[in-house]
Amino acid sequence: MLIALQAIAAWLFMSCATAAAESIVIGVEDMPYPPMHFVEQGEFRGFARDLLDAFAESADLSVTYRIVPFSRLLNLNQERKIDLQFADNPYWAPERKNGLPVHYSDPIIGYTDGVYVAPQFLGQGIGHIRVLGTVVAFTPYRWLDRIREGKVQLTENPSLTGLIRQGLAGRVDGVYANVDVVRQLLHDMGRDGALVYDPSLPHTTSAYHVSSIKRPDLVERFDQWMRDDSATVARLAAKYGLKITAPQGSP
Repeated sequence: MLIALQAIAAWLFMSCATAAAESIVIGVEDMPYPPMHFVEQGEFRGFARDLLDAFAESADLSVTYRIVPFSRLLNLNQERKIDLQFADNPYWAPERKNGLPVHYSDPIIGYTDGVYVAPQFLGQGIGHIRVLGTVVAFTPYRWLDRIREGKVQLTENPSLTGLIRQGLAGRVDGVYANVDVVRQLLHDMGRDGALVYDPSLPHTTSAYHVSSIKRPDLVERFDQWMRDDSATVARLAAKYGLKITAPQGSP
């Protein structure tokens, strides 16, 4: 009898705890971007999922992930239909955010967007790049002057994997994207070293953030959690081979 009562009490406690959890919606991008994030069998995976789940567990939040293209993700944030957006950056799509009260978290994970070339062209200099490939909605900031001057033609691909295949086939002279992600995708494709990062070419260093228009209070709670539980953030970054932070400034 005592055991039964204890079991009922435990069930009631768990039921109350579950009922007390606040439900939120986090909007995330559907583009495969391993190890940062990717979708597997309809589920959001990768570093971002582990990080956001850890935050949610600590903050007693019940999370629903909405997986959508980046442009739609911006719309959902602006329409206040999601509570948080991952990932975001103050310099991404500024024309879409003009005048909107977007609240950004502290930097989470640093990234470098740079150019992968065929190994034989490593270190050949900026003049070798005549056709630069990137994915739709990416802005190669350090290349804009050469693009405007007609020295470089920019071509966009809706798929990063498709863009890498263009680079492998020689249809673009350089692949511009997150250098860690391109390296991971080349590995996943069984093409390690078939393209190599050229750090001598113009590149951008910044960081990923979460953002919100609807819930600045959640952004503040996320920042506080990162400060209080920096060991978890560091452990997850190490698990996925990522840098924790990066210098901030205009790309």
